[in-house]
Amino acid sequence: MERLKSLSLASCNIEGDKHIKTIREFLQQYSPDVVCFQEAIEDNMEDLARMFDYSLFFKGCTILSKNLFGNLSSEKILGLAVLSHHPINDSGSYTYAGNPDSIPIYQRGKPNSSRRELVYASMADEYTFATTHFTWTPEGKVNEEQLQDIKVLIEKAKLIGDCVLTGDFNAPRPNAIYQQLTADYKDEVPDQYTSSLDPNLHRLGRTKELLVDYIFSTSKYRVTDVRLIDGVSDHKALIAQVAVNK
Repeated sequence: MERLKSLSLASCNIEGDKHIKTIREFLQQYSPDVVCFQEAIEDNMEDLARMFDYSLFFKGCTILSKNLFGNLSSEKILGLAVLSHHPINDSGSYTYAGNPDSIPIYQRGKPNSSRRELVYASMADEYTFATTHFTWTPEGKVNEEQLQDIKVLIEKAKLIGDCVLTGDFNAPRPNAIYQQLTADYKDEVPDQYTSSLDPNLHRLGRTKELLVDYIFSTSKYRVTDVRLIDGVSDHKALIAQVAVNK
């Protein structure tokens, strides 16, 4: 089995296909070993996997209908993706909100009409990466729906075991959702970063500072060189180096 000294990681909420050109440029420039994408369209992920020689695990969370989104030529599945330059030897997903047996059609103006999934992928028997797009609230303000969903998310995450957990958590520091996550996981994003909304591409980027995108880890891993990169999507991309503690 291949033993890897470290892996480069990237994570980003890519807002469907709105920024596909800058996503390609980002992958070309940084060539991360492992990529976790939220709000990813399945067809685009298959294209990127072929273009940049990645293995792919994708899980659908909602269906974008052609009638609702006039720019689509056909129905599209929006979800979560893990791409890896190394063979994925185990992968899976857990539903923590919504029906695990069917993918709902997205309802405009209702972000939580999407099914909520936690996906994971492992490589080389040492590295496991998980990602999610957590339950939305306006400006990251905690509500009862989030408080219910975070309990289930953490239960499901424990089934995965040691991992590096990334994603858009809709939970600014230091709110109640963030505190529940950091009871079990270390927040690897340096304190100097106060917002993960792109100042030019996000509708709130110039008026609100909200850090909602994170890299978390269990004690098995050492995460270093964490940076946020703007100009990629409406959310900044996170990049980092990940190694296994010996």
